[in-house]
Amino acid sequence: MATGAERVYFDRFDTFGALLRYLRRRRRLTQRALALAVGYSEAQICRLERNRRRPELSALVAQFVPALGLQGEPELTRCLLGLATAARPERPPNSDYTDGWGQGHDTAAPVATGHERATSQHPDHATGRGAGLPSFLTSFVGRRRELEELCHLLSEEQGARLLVLTGPPGTGKTRLAVHVAVQLAGQFAGGATFVSLAAVRDPDLVAPTIKATLHRPESSRRSTVEELIGVLSNREALLVLDNFEQLAAAAPLLATLLTTCPRLRVLVTSRTVLHLHGAQHYLVLPLAVPDLARLPPAEQLLEYDAVRLFVERATAALPTFSLTDQNARMVAALCRGLDGLPLAIELAAARVNALSVEQLASYLDRALPVLTAGSADTDPRQRTLKAALAWSYDLLEEGERKLFDRLSVFANGWTLEAAEAICSMAPLTRGDILPLLVQLVDHSVVLIERHGGGVRYRLLEVLRQYGAEHTVRAGEAEELRKRHALWFRKLAEEARTATPRLQRTVWSARLELEYDNLWAALHCLEATGAFEQGLDLASDLHWFWELRGRVREARTYLARLLAVSQGTSRELRARVLHAAASLARYAGDLATAATYADEAILLWRALGDVRGLAIALYTSGHIAHQRSDFSSATVRYEESLTCWRNVGDHAGTARVLQRLGVLAQEQGNREEARQWYEQALALWQELADPLAIATCYNSLGGIAQEQQQYERAVFLYGEDLRLRRELGDRLGMACALDGLGVLAREQGDYGRAIAMGDEAVRIKRELDEREQLAYSLYTLCLAVCLRGDYERAASLAREMINIDRELGSTVDMARRLEGLAAVMASSAPAPAAQLLGTATALRRVAGTPPRNPRHHEELTTSIRSRLCPAAFAIARSAGQMMTPEEAVAVTLAAPARAMLLRS
Repeated sequence: MATGAERVYFDRFDTFGALLRYLRRRRRLTQRALALAVGYSEAQICRLERNRRRPELSALVAQFVPALGLQGEPELTRCLLGLATAARPERPPNSDYTDGWGQGHDTAAPVATGHERATSQHPDHATGRGAGLPSFLTSFVGRRRELEELCHLLSEEQGARLLVLTGPPGTGKTRLAVHVAVQLAGQFAGGATFVSLAAVRDPDLVAPTIKATLHRPESSRRSTVEELIGVLSNREALLVLDNFEQLAAAAPLLATLLTTCPRLRVLVTSRTVLHLHGAQHYLVLPLAVPDLARLPPAEQLLEYDAVRLFVERATAALPTFSLTDQNARMVAALCRGLDGLPLAIELAAARVNALSVEQLASYLDRALPVLTAGSADTDPRQRTLKAALAWSYDLLEEGERKLFDRLSVFANGWTLEAAEAICSMAPLTRGDILPLLVQLVDHSVVLIERHGGGVRYRLLEVLRQYGAEHTVRAGEAEELRKRHALWFRKLAEEARTATPRLQRTVWSARLELEYDNLWAALHCLEATGAFEQGLDLASDLHWFWELRGRVREARTYLARLLAVSQGTSRELRARVLHAAASLARYAGDLATAATYADEAILLWRALGDVRGLAIALYTSGHIAHQRSDFSSATVRYEESLTCWRNVGDHAGTARVLQRLGVLAQEQGNREEARQWYEQALALWQELADPLAIATCYNSLGGIAQEQQQYERAVFLYGEDLRLRRELGDRLGMACALDGLGVLAREQGDYGRAIAMGDEAVRIKRELDEREQLAYSLYTLCLAVCLRGDYERAASLAREMINIDRELGSTVDMARRLEGLAAVMASSAPAPAAQLLGTATALRRVAGTPPRNPRHHEELTTSIRSRLCPAAFAIARSAGQMMTPEEAVAVTLAAPARAMLLRS
């Protein structure tokens, strides 16, 4: 809290930049440290402090206030925001600087799109003035983009004088630097020289080592540095200095050489950032790895550098090895589990002569002792993964090592806020975390990831395992896991209690980033016998698991804990039972869902908790609704409605009104449904909830569409789309496009329907919304089918079915097959009857009847009328023996063959 004297002092600041500089220094942060904390570049912070960039208010509130420690100083925060509002960038004297109000003022060089020499030849076959560069017995794999960018940066056009390759241990910085030098050697009259500093520990020996590599004799008249300057001052040359990280004290030597030798360029590899004026740092990241959720065919996997490196090195170790359809997924999993780290991949590939790929992948959680025994001629630091990590670890100061070890408690990344809360155990304080974290970033052992406007940090998996070993030896592992579980339990509770539904979308994206951390917390609570805390955390997360389609593992966890925690409080058990019921309902296990929901209702009644009872009754009504038990659904919904009204909760009331509308609509009672939706809309408008208002517009648009009031339907869907755009709700926009596409299809405008469907599919792919994507693929498939493009329709249907299988959505799959049968009934009635049979078989497995029996009967009658009774019976029976993929293939092949015969 600011003192009176400080408040007077703050009033003296007349510019935003001056106050920002004071606050940064008060926090003892460098410009680089603040930049890392808020997700800006160091140059951007510099321009803010010089009043040459307009501050962004949203970023100040979300990132700068916490980073500057202003949460408890509202007066100072208002002062900072007030100066930011009044800020106008100053025009530097004698410059052509122009301000675009926060757009395009970074001075970083543009990335080159190509450089012909960068990939034209292998270093082992290069010619020119690079004869003194080291050569390698194995091929150089990948890094095409990096080569192009680095060659461009060192080119005459770009003119980088000091380029530093940084990155975690084992990323291949040395190999990449040599490859760049060989490519560029011919462009320097004095050639390229490689200087290995791996064995040098004394900074004073750097100059003699460079001189010895240049083969210059000793002179008693001048110092070594003077001799180097004499040799290089008029020489156009490229100097490659490898492994500079342990020699940071020798950095002034580089400044001296570059200042006195204007035609010299230096390429450095270092695991640590060099704080020299004019140095350009280039982070060398691990190799690209495939996404296991969307694994391409085996032959396309070789397009990923990590996979190609593994295959080439494995073939060298075992000539009979090859990438096949059978081992492709395991190879991809192995490369991904090793984070694409080249050294780890090479060491793993060298073991295929003794272990299968499956065995290697099974050791991923304990990779360090397995990945040993590199080649005998390899640098000793690279012969085992542990040795490579130890080299970097030994360069850290004591505080940096302590924080590095503790950060291993995180699974797949963390935020600054989480690190400060969890890792600030003695001897580290909360204020120590950010400066030490910045140092770890500078040492290339911690990676930065940016997600939207937020900043996250991550350790490569092998580094995480290395740090975890130290926490066990230090006796800190158990306490760290408990602190970690407690922090993420509070995070989940905060997400659950977020009231506006639009915030749920924001929270869902945040929890998705923390998915591995949340599971680590759940498993820790279970392993330590903290069953109540585990159940509490799981019940807080059930909405997230449903929204993101991650239900199976969650159900298993809840069932396991419910079985061993009979002594929990009735309130907690009721909450958990409701969560378990909701998850089971989502998964289509409606019998189990009903059992859980009924027990939850009994507990809430016994507790006299009207709000809890309202929620449980709503879920129970939803379950009965899905089982097509409309009378029970109506009773439960109406009692839930009464409970919500009794506690005066308009939002809960509106949600039940919407469900009653859906229930009436599915029974064909469109006018009743419209009335329910309009009542809900009035409440949402009173609550000023734009997301819920948009949802009501969508529902009312569906009613207008069913009543063939197409002009009104277009207006309502358009209002839905407008609100979603204003809210930035891209998923909602895609759903509105789905509605407009279906409307266009029903009006016979297949071109417009396909355009809308394509856009909806594109958005949902970008958002990785798998469940929602399946529906968009379905509606697009129907439009494409009606237009006669059966080949594309088949492809869309196959992808849709694959997603439904992945999510376990058997009921949705059955419903979609019935929709396709309706579209194909006139052109291919027998295959359509087969689709009905396949859908019937799926419903039998799920134990779920059609949600709208009347509609289902009308569809069955329509298809039956186009076939003789025997043909219909045979086709439907045949469909019951088919997989969904087979039924779709047969259905869409039939009209295609008919069109071919007609032509």
